[in-house]
Amino acid sequence: MSYKLDGSILEACNCNVLCPCCIGEDADNGSCCAAVAYHVDKGSIDDIDVSG
Repeated sequence: MSYKLDGSILEACNCNVLCPCCIGEDADNGSCCAAVAYHVDKGSIDDIDVSG
């Protein structure tokens, strides 16, 4: 599988400054409540256009 993506990511959670859950560490407050959103401006996966 080949891919190339350009876009934005938004992550928000109840942990302190950086979310340790994203790197496999324990949550700062015992559990993590998070939301993650992606927007692909342009890109392709196996030559299939996934822009927008």
